[in-house]
Amino acid sequence: MAHVTEGRNIFVCGRTGSGKSYLVKRAIRDAGRLLVYLPKREDADYPGVYFDVRSGEAVDFWNTWMEVNRQGRSYRLVYRPADPFEAIAFDRLCMGVYYAGDLTFVAEDLAGYVNERANLGAGFKTLLTAGRTRNVTCWLLTQRPYRIPREVTSQAREAFLFAAHEPNDVAYLKEAFGVEAAERLAGLGQYEYVHWTEDGKVEVGKA
Repeated sequence: MAHVTEGRNIFVCGRTGSGKSYLVKRAIRDAGRLLVYLPKREDADYPGVYFDVRSGEAVDFWNTWMEVNRQGRSYRLVYRPADPFEAIAFDRLCMGVYYAGDLTFVAEDLAGYVNERANLGAGFKTLLTAGRTRNVTCWLLTQRPYRIPREVTSQAREAFLFAAHEPNDVAYLKEAFGVEAAERLAGLGQYEYVHWTEDGKVEVGKA
């Protein structure tokens, strides 16, 4: 791989319809190399070539991805796992993302397969802690943040926090991103979010 710049981990949380996926899709529209991990079958709005592992397209996906990486080509690929709650497939994909480098990676519905009941796999841990050194930017999306291990949010350099009202979620976000960010959640309107950065800056924006 040629010149490598530094990527970052971006955490996004919000209930269905809050605007989180819309925000991410706008943010990634100019990504030259994009891979999306998409457990939801009903969501088909991400740009790219879809591979549905449940339909037997796993081999096609890996062969396609290896080939475009070998050739150094741009790509937009969407991977739909056979089981939306299966952490092993996600972890294997994360290790592939790390070794590929120089891409944007989107993981939807993270709490379904990375949560307090499941240990973080080696592939995901490696991507979280070292992916940025290989210019991998990870967008990590979830509806219910309190289910996400703190190992994940502790590696975030940015966060987009849509309105949260459940006490467990608010308490989690307060611990992860500070009192100011958590206090602003209650006053958010439709499609608004709190944007947090690792330097402590907190702003309100709209998707």
